[in-house]
Amino acid sequence: MRFFSVVLFLAEAAVSLAQSPEVPHKMNVAGIMLTLRDDARREIQKDVDALTQSPRYFNVKAERARTYFPIIERIFKEERVPDDLKYLVLQESALIADAVSSSNAVGFWQFKDMTAREMGLRVDEQIDERMNIVSASRGAAKYFRQSNNYFNNWIHVVQSYQMGIGGARNVIPEDDIGSRHLTITSDTYWYVKKYLAHVVAFQLIQTQPASTEAVLVPVQEPGSASDLAKEFSLPEEDLLAFNKWIRKGQIPGDRVYTLVIPKGKAVADFDKLYLATGKTERTPNVKSAAPGSVLVDIEFNQLRATRIKAGESLIAVSSQFGISADRLASFNDVSKDYIPAGETVIYLERKLRRGPAGEYVARSNETLWSISQQFGIRLRSLEKLNAVASHQPLKAGTRILLGKQGHASDAGIDPVELDKQEFDWTLGWEHDEKVNEIPRYHVVRKTETLFGIAQYYGIEVDVLMAWNGKKDTSIVPGERLRLSMDDGR
Repeated sequence: MRFFSVVLFLAEAAVSLAQSPEVPHKMNVAGIMLTLRDDARREIQKDVDALTQSPRYFNVKAERARTYFPIIERIFKEERVPDDLKYLVLQESALIADAVSSSNAVGFWQFKDMTAREMGLRVDEQIDERMNIVSASRGAAKYFRQSNNYFNNWIHVVQSYQMGIGGARNVIPEDDIGSRHLTITSDTYWYVKKYLAHVVAFQLIQTQPASTEAVLVPVQEPGSASDLAKEFSLPEEDLLAFNKWIRKGQIPGDRVYTLVIPKGKAVADFDKLYLATGKTERTPNVKSAAPGSVLVDIEFNQLRATRIKAGESLIAVSSQFGISADRLASFNDVSKDYIPAGETVIYLERKLRRGPAGEYVARSNETLWSISQQFGIRLRSLEKLNAVASHQPLKAGTRILLGKQGHASDAGIDPVELDKQEFDWTLGWEHDEKVNEIPRYHVVRKTETLFGIAQYYGIEVDVLMAWNGKKDTSIVPGERLRLSMDDGR
C-alpha cells in the first residue's frame, strides 16, 4: 500500500511539474500521416489540457492503462489491428470494466448487447464478456477489421466506431477512402479529434512500469470464483474486482474464458482505483484542516473552490488555503463574517465576468446571489443584466439573464421551465446518441448516470468530475453539470 502511494505521488508530481503535451502539426497514427491545421490543433490541445489538468485523475487512468495496454497490444497484434487504436479504450470507458453509457453500452469497449453478440461475446445474466478485457478487446479488433475492409483507413475506422459503419460511409468522401494522408481541420468529426487528444495525452505513460500486473489464465472447466480465488491465493473480492464479467460467481464450461489475476505490491490500492460508475472513490487534494473539519481543494464551474459546511467561517477557509478572508469575501460577494446556513461552495478565485448566453428560470426562494454562486458568475455582472436586488428572494419562474448575448429564446433554445420535470433546455427530451455541438451545461434527468452523460457528450468522466468539482460520480435530477473548461473570460 505504502509503495503504491509513493509511486502515485511521484507520478503526480511529474505531471504537475510538466506542461501538457503539445499537439504537433503532423502525426503518424495507425499508419496514416495526419496534417493538423491550426484550428484543429487548438481544439485538440484544449482536450489534451483537460485530460492532463488534474494529476490525480490523469494518473488513475494512466495506471489502469499501464496494466491493461499490454493485453490489448498483444490481442491487436494477433488480430492484425494497429497498436495505436488502443487509445480509443480510454476515450470509450477510461478502462472501467463495468462502465455503462446512457444508451446502455457496457464495458471496456462500450458495446451494446446486440453488437457484442455479433462480435462473438457472451452477454447474459451469468456472463458479460463486455467486461472481460480479453474478450472485449478481441471483439473490438474484429469490429475494427470489418470496418477497415471498407474504409482501408484506420482513422476512418475510429470515426465508424462512434457513427457506425453505415453512418461513416454517408459522410466520409469517396476520395478519402484508402488514403494514407489526411488533413485534420476544425470540421473533422469531433470523435476523431477527441481520439487524437487521447493519443497525445497518453502516448508516454508506458515509460513507467505498472504497479499491478495483469496475469491472464485460461479457464476451460466450469468452476466458482470462490474456488479460483483460493487456487490463486487471492481474496475473492480482488479476483472479482478484476473479473466483473463473472456476474453470478460461477464460470460455465461452454467455452474458454480468460481470467485476469492481479499481481504486484499494490493490488488492493489498484482496486480502489478501479472505479465503477456509481461507486467511484476519489482521494481529494486535502489541505490541513481544523479538528472535525476537512476542506478540499476542488474545481467548480472551472474555478478553484471548496465546500464548507453550515457554521464554518471564511476565516477557517482563509487559514487552510492561505487566502485572506477579505479576498475570499470579495471572490464570493459576501461579507468577511459570512456564515452559511447549509453546505456551500466557496470560490478560492474570482468568479467569471459573464455566464453562458441565455437565461435561467429561478425556483422559489432563490436569490441573485445564490444563482451567481451556482454558475460562478460575479454578482455585479448579474445585477447589471437584471433589475433585481442581490439578496431579495425571487419568485418561482423569474427569468434571470446569465450572459450579455440575449435571451435563450433568441438562439432558438427554450429556457428551463419549472413545470417540465427534468427538461434539458439545451437538448430537449430525447437524446440517445452523442452530439456534435456541446452546450455549456447539462441538466441531469431521472435515470441518467454521470458516465452516460460523459459518453453522450464525448467527455472523459474524470474530466467532467473535475469541471464540476465532484469527488464521486453521484448526481441528482435537476443538477446542472458544466460541460466545458472554457471560463468565458
